[in-house]
Amino acid sequence: MIVVVVPIVGSGTWPFHYELPVIVSFAVIVSYVGFFTVGLPLIYVLRRAGYLNFPTLVVGGALAGVAVFFAFTKVLGFLLTSSASPSASFGALQLVWGAVLGFGVACLFGLIARVPLE
Repeated sequence: MIVVVVPIVGSGTWPFHYELPVIVSFAVIVSYVGFFTVGLPLIYVLRRAGYLNFPTLVVGGALAGVAVFFAFTKVLGFLLTSSASPSASFGALQLVWGAVLGFGVACLFGLIARVPLE
């Protein structure tokens, strides 16, 4: 949703032509791969250890979001051979974006799954 709303609000026009389905498809694939490879194992570990509650879930989600965002930027940089190539640095802005995205996903998952607030 953010992928669509931010450019529209930023430009004040409809900036997409035929590339919107490609952008959304790519975002959905990356999101599900990140959730199944990092998010579900995190939930499993927290549950087995007896620490699965909302605060630990969102903190873990923020940390996992940083890891997924780091991997995403490195893989995308490698595929596009851009300045975000594997040798490029991972700065504070990328760290914040990863944490915010992971925090958001963990909050939504916790609310939908009714993870205890304790």
